[in-house]
Amino acid sequence: RVQDLVGHKIVLYAWTESGVSRVAVVDVEGQLDPAFEAELLQLKAPRPIQYAPKQRYGSLWASTDVLSPSGIVHFGGKAANYGMLRRYVPTNCPPAIAFSFDLWDDFLDQALPGGTTLRAEIAAQLAPFTNYPPDIAALKSSLAAIRSLFTTTAAFSPAQEQQITNALLSFFDPSRKIRFRSSTNVEDSEQFTGAGLYDSYSGCLLDDLDGDIAGPCRCDPAEAAERGVFRALRKVYAGFYNDDAFLERLAHRVNEREVGMAVLVHHSFPDEEELANGVATPRFRFAFGPTHASGDLVTQLGAVSVTNPDGNSIPEIVFADDLFGKVAFTLKQQSSLVPLGGKVMNWPADYEALVRLVNAVAAGFHQYYPAKSNLSLAFEYKKDVNLGVALKQVREVPQPTTGGSTSQVYLLDAPVTFSVAQKEGSDVFASHRLKSLWNLHTANISLVASNLARGIYTEGTCEYVDQGAVQRLLGPLDSWPGAWHSPAGTVNGWTTGSGSGRRDWRLQTSITTNLPAPRPPFLTQADFPKSLGVTYAQPVPILRGGAPYTTTNEAVALEVCPVITAADLPEERIFTNGSITIQTRFYLGAPPRDAIIIWTAPLLRFVETRITGLTTEPIVLTGYYSQTYHPFHHNFGEECIFEPWLEPGLSPAILTELDAANIQWIYVWSDYNRTIFWVLGRDGLLRRL
Repeated sequence: RVQDLVGHKIVLYAWTESGVSRVAVVDVEGQLDPAFEAELLQLKAPRPIQYAPKQRYGSLWASTDVLSPSGIVHFGGKAANYGMLRRYVPTNCPPAIAFSFDLWDDFLDQALPGGTTLRAEIAAQLAPFTNYPPDIAALKSSLAAIRSLFTTTAAFSPAQEQQITNALLSFFDPSRKIRFRSSTNVEDSEQFTGAGLYDSYSGCLLDDLDGDIAGPCRCDPAEAAERGVFRALRKVYAGFYNDDAFLERLAHRVNEREVGMAVLVHHSFPDEEELANGVATPRFRFAFGPTHASGDLVTQLGAVSVTNPDGNSIPEIVFADDLFGKVAFTLKQQSSLVPLGGKVMNWPADYEALVRLVNAVAAGFHQYYPAKSNLSLAFEYKKDVNLGVALKQVREVPQPTTGGSTSQVYLLDAPVTFSVAQKEGSDVFASHRLKSLWNLHTANISLVASNLARGIYTEGTCEYVDQGAVQRLLGPLDSWPGAWHSPAGTVNGWTTGSGSGRRDWRLQTSITTNLPAPRPPFLTQADFPKSLGVTYAQPVPILRGGAPYTTTNEAVALEVCPVITAADLPEERIFTNGSITIQTRFYLGAPPRDAIIIWTAPLLRFVETRITGLTTEPIVLTGYYSQTYHPFHHNFGEECIFEPWLEPGLSPAILTELDAANIQWIYVWSDYNRTIFWVLGRDGLLRRL
């Protein structure tokens, strides 16, 4: 459906509700007046983000063993958070150092061949781009030029190179590849992740110490050229000006003078030593200490990346639920790279070890943020030949603002078909007589009183049953006979028929005008419960307590037409009464996935009803209007109405026999112990068979 909307203006919004992610796409091509469209576009304006401005540390580098989240102002979020891994799981996290913003700032202050500084040249290149969105093509060209300055023109001074070399030699084996990872103060913070905006690179210190520029790489002979650490550092620095990174900062009104690139450094994980890699996203609840943690462990075999997948494989997904130290694992999805029934890591030992590691780090975060009773963290992990299960990154996952409400809400026209809900609490006689299909259009408006006073519906069609036949209303709702609507816009009314056949209709719409934060401020008519009521000029027959009565008022609930899924329940019933047999097949709705008690399944759709013994030929019904259902509590019983006169294409001979037998419809009541048949005659009277 979305592919069919290519070239159309759409409204796309997404949210999470009761733990379920939801996405809505509404086609608004040609529907919005300019003022309303401009108002909606203002909602897209990015909000400023909170970040900690960078500060000088007084040294070019430090061991991550001394870092904590507050170090984001000196070493960026990734490196500062790495300190939590080293503090709480040191044997399962490789030693690391971090280069501070001091090195970044000093690097920017170097003079370029033309005499200007690198910092000044960057500022000049970015000067035209102060508003969002910018001229994208021009911005891309400027950013490419800036990245080229870092990788081909700028260089570390001899003094800086010496300090960098000394730092690396004090921690790392120069013959092994060293990983240089981006760490800015606008990523991995409490308020903003910045995931995927920046780059990491590996370098070989021996390539810088061997006195030549000839390959191959001293740490990896398969690399034909040298891959030095200074080259890697400059490429990480250049990534600060990746297209998406700068656009994100511009959109959120980040002051470029307050942010920069620090670098986290540790030994690389060689692909050949990597047995598995993955991402864990647990949520921790600290009501009485770290009592409950749950979340997904997404793991893939070897070095096939989970964080940057190529789309050629499916990762393993395991849901871990840790309650008071007792961990339960549920396999949600198997990796496509392991044999059927296999797991990516040792089951359950490696998974239990991983849970212990993330719990230890989470406990540390809770000590750092004691006021947070709930905490969501994202971990990157690997299983390494030497380290076993190891953590390589942790970040807090910012949570949306909760509490309060969104008072300015917008209604978007998203046509959808409504039908009569055939479920517990309904009345089978009302459901049958008011059986209808609704395709309505709404206005595109903000849901304020002045707009509601004009009514929310513009035009549409209503297909309904009257006098034993399907009728239709169409066009603008205010053109329907006797049309009116309430001042609040919640009720639409009209009239059909005349004399004893007159019906006064009321369509009640429960309109919501505010939403809980952070739900996006958009609603469609599918979000509004609807009910339909009718007052009859002449009483109509019903059954109450097994006896015939009449009424002049009936009402039903409307619902978006159900869709059959693989989880729904195919059912079959056979009702008999003497020589009459009714065999009917239909679908009942599956229980909600979070249902914890027996529920009452509603009807989704009839498949077919076959009635024999009433006419010479069998009566076969497949239509919407000719079959109606109502379940009793927990589906311990049910009742149905079958009206052959409303089945398109039924044999005239059958209708002639039904007319002669004075039969309009057949009513069936059953509690699985007994079955009762009633008939509504062509004369309008109910009689029991």
